[in-house]
Amino acid sequence: MAHSAYPTAGQLESYIRSMGILTDAQLAELLAHVDLTSIAAGAQAAWEADSGWKPFLRDASPVARRFDPPGPNRRGLTRGGWERLELDAGLLAVTAFVTGYSATAAGTAFVVEDDYWLWPPNAAVEDRPYTAIDANWYQWGQPQSIRITGYWGFSANIPGDAWEAILRQGAQLAYSQIFLTVSGGVTSWTEADITEQYALGAFKAHADAWAEQWRRAVGRYRRPYL
Repeated sequence: MAHSAYPTAGQLESYIRSMGILTDAQLAELLAHVDLTSIAAGAQAAWEADSGWKPFLRDASPVARRFDPPGPNRRGLTRGGWERLELDAGLLAVTAFVTGYSATAAGTAFVVEDDYWLWPPNAAVEDRPYTAIDANWYQWGQPQSIRITGYWGFSANIPGDAWEAILRQGAQLAYSQIFLTVSGGVTSWTEADITEQYALGAFKAHADAWAEQWRRAVGRYRRPYL
């Protein structure tokens, strides 16, 4: 099932509790030493870094990005000379495409399928984002004079397998921080007649499975670099 948002700190805590690696008493004490909100954000950042899509989840509203005209770039001269503009990001929909833009010039608006085409043309059919734009003629101009406004990202929702991998990555980060911060890396401690045992073996088994799930999910969604 696809999700409209990344795993939250609350969902991460619920998942950690459901694993049964630590008792409720241990969790109550140990979770006080970690910031699950930051860990959930870290898992999201790791997903965007490893998959190569930033953002991965579509922008909530149109965002403007500026680009140099495509082609050879030489400092001090007008730039450009090619028709194809590589976006270095996923683009799901364009609301405005302007060339010759600057702080003092509104530029010229381009019309889709007349002045430019989104590439690859079958992206929407394959449920993938556009990654480049082909103009009708060579593009020249000053640095950052192309302005594209639209919805950036890989998808409007996070696919279920990707979401589950991100959740488990958060759990791995949380458990790693718990054991390093609280236990100092030891597996157990004893004081007088009280012994506390940390279930590192169980954690290791889960961590290996989580890492493999992460690797496979990233492999399915990684952005190709040409």
